[in-house]
Amino acid sequence: MSKLLDCTLRDGGYYTNWTFNDDMVYETVHALDRANIDIIELGYKSPTKGGPYKKCNENFIRSVLKHKPESVLCFMIDLKDYVRHNKFDKKLFETMIKPAKDSWFDMCRIAFAYPTVTYIPEAVTALKNLGYKVGVNFMQIDLLTEDEINNSMPILSSIISQIEYFYVPDSFGTIIPSSLSTYKAHLKKLLPGCKLGLHTHDNLGLAFANTLEAVLLDYDIVDCTMSGMGRGVGNCRTEQLLLYQQNSNLEEILKVVSKWYEPLKEECNWGWSKEYMTTSIMNTHPTYAQQLINSFNTDDKIFKFLSKESRKQFDKEKIKSMLEPRVCVVIPARYTSTRLPGKPLADLNGKPLVIRVAEQAAQAVGKEHVYIATENLQIFDAVVEHGFQVVMTSDQCPTGTDRVAEAAQELDYDFFVNLQGDEPLIKPKDVIKAVEYKNKYHDKVINCYTDVTEVDATSQNTIKMVMKPNHELMYASRSPIPGTKAGVADQLYKQVCIYVFSKEELSIFAKGGKTPIEQLEDIEIVRLLEKNYPVHMVRVSSSSIAVDTKEDLIKVRKLI
Repeated sequence: MSKLLDCTLRDGGYYTNWTFNDDMVYETVHALDRANIDIIELGYKSPTKGGPYKKCNENFIRSVLKHKPESVLCFMIDLKDYVRHNKFDKKLFETMIKPAKDSWFDMCRIAFAYPTVTYIPEAVTALKNLGYKVGVNFMQIDLLTEDEINNSMPILSSIISQIEYFYVPDSFGTIIPSSLSTYKAHLKKLLPGCKLGLHTHDNLGLAFANTLEAVLLDYDIVDCTMSGMGRGVGNCRTEQLLLYQQNSNLEEILKVVSKWYEPLKEECNWGWSKEYMTTSIMNTHPTYAQQLINSFNTDDKIFKFLSKESRKQFDKEKIKSMLEPRVCVVIPARYTSTRLPGKPLADLNGKPLVIRVAEQAAQAVGKEHVYIATENLQIFDAVVEHGFQVVMTSDQCPTGTDRVAEAAQELDYDFFVNLQGDEPLIKPKDVIKAVEYKNKYHDKVINCYTDVTEVDATSQNTIKMVMKPNHELMYASRSPIPGTKAGVADQLYKQVCIYVFSKEELSIFAKGGKTPIEQLEDIEIVRLLEKNYPVHMVRVSSSSIAVDTKEDLIKVRKLI
């Protein structure tokens, strides 16, 4: 029977930057131990950037696990991290990795690709001298030419007697079950006496099938991860293998999966997709798909990029333009205002109100990315005179955001910042902060908030916001909410009118016109709540002053 190695905390770290909840790690490791998983890989020992499971420092691991499990504990090193100036850096290696006799770890796996194969003997010898069992993972071996394989084998033959396992890592998820017997026969011939391991990825939806085939072919060891958590599409699922084996401790494993990994999967979004399958077909590094899927880009754009050419090595520069959103500010400016007619053109110390807002916006995104959306030719003339761009919209827009949505149809940007045209003191840094959060929460509309002052608490002009613990908007009202039996609560928050939308979200907002509660409250953002679309609230430094009346205008003139 093949041994099982669970590498959740190592491979899954690609989604969490190797940072995990301590309780999650404790429950995971000891549940795996009780399920008799042979080897548990806790992460990397690496000098490169990353959280605590990229370092796996001894005392840290002991503090989290509390007691050493019966299962063998393992860490991985990426060989290229220890190759500096075209040499294996033994001093760096010995700084990072302590002798096995002083460690809870018993085993190390070395991940390497063809360019670093010449350094494998030194690394294996160094680990054996420190007292560790050693496995090697020859990355992307399925993509090598015959010459590259033939060049590698004499080097690997020299250390095969020193290692526990020689792994076939299905790096790009290209392996199919029928090829595994060929791999085994070929490698056993080239490396007599080697014990074979298989590490699968699920790009083709075959991770479990490949792993099961490897077990039936008597591969010596196979990898798995909880809920399939791993780089890119992910791996063969631990619980699926244990279910197939009718493991007696499956119930505890399933509880850990349900408690920790299913919510994490929903947040991090690993699992099969057409994008990951495309990387397999095109022999493209899966990190391209991982980063693009978790970006703001549309499915069509991602698919076109991944289908264009093979990219075996990940190069962030190649997708940099797709990972950095194109952002503009659109300022809705309606000439007719009940309380202050002609408000966008109201004089603020020599400049129209709307131009003061546009100048603040320009400090955040650049003047060339600021647009005023209006239905009025007088506003058009004033904007052009001051060197800003205009999008002419209809006079049938029920709200400012509807006007922005109409203007967005004419503009080619990823994110649209809606800045109200009557807030000339809005802070550029708050606009920038809102955009940064949109890049993080690209599937939610962004809105901003700050503290309510005593004066604002009961004012009908102040929109109060109530949020969930995850900072999603729960409700907005002109009334002082939330309230208490005694009256107004001690801590209230009010809206700061900075919104960030995608073009699709603006389309969702505009479709169907005003909603019932939006009309009652006269608050635009409520429309999204009625449509069950999430709004993530971002706290900003302080509020601006909206110019709604002549008194507001006088106050702002003094402040400017």
